[in-house]
Amino acid sequence: MQTTTPKTSGLRRWHRRVAWLALAAALCFALTGSLHPLMTRFQPKPARFAPPPAPALSEALPGPAAALTAVGITELASLRLVDDGARWLWRARLPGGTVRYLDAFGGQALPEDTERAQAERLARWYSGETQAALSQIEPYSRPLWRDTTVAVLRHPQVDGTKFLQETEIDAMELVPQRIRDMIEDARQGTLDV
Repeated sequence: MQTTTPKTSGLRRWHRRVAWLALAAALCFALTGSLHPLMTRFQPKPARFAPPPAPALSEALPGPAAALTAVGITELASLRLVDDGARWLWRARLPGGTVRYLDAFGGQALPEDTERAQAERLARWYSGETQAALSQIEPYSRPLWRDTTVAVLRHPQVDGTKFLQETEIDAMELVPQRIRDMIEDARQGTLDV
């Protein structure tokens, strides 16, 4: 017969309690893991996973400076090289949030609805839907992610009014103030390294 001292019986009692907590955590982990096949089975899937084919660059692109000054853009928040399926474009976001597109080779300013057309083209490419009505097109700009425009397609058999409410969290609220200040300084070009 094994005798226990008060010291070891207290340790065993705590050992058993912690074991029950570990068991509960392991069961929760297993249950949430078993939901993964259900989520992947019933979530919407894109028609294509790869981006649309880009036009070939047969010659070197001229720098964007001349094109920007030709259309009167003197200050930028961001500049990206994108394509619209047929040609290369400069996507210039101005400090006020306005987005302008310029032809990368010719430097001409493109119409104001180019951002909308880009969002619709990509939404139709990834969804495979060519006939569905556009539900909405809106700018999507979050501090830690790229700024872009999102197009939402409405399937004819889905009631979109049920999905109008969106819950979101601003990820910048999770970043310490000191780091946020450094990010803002970097955006403005005043960060001392």
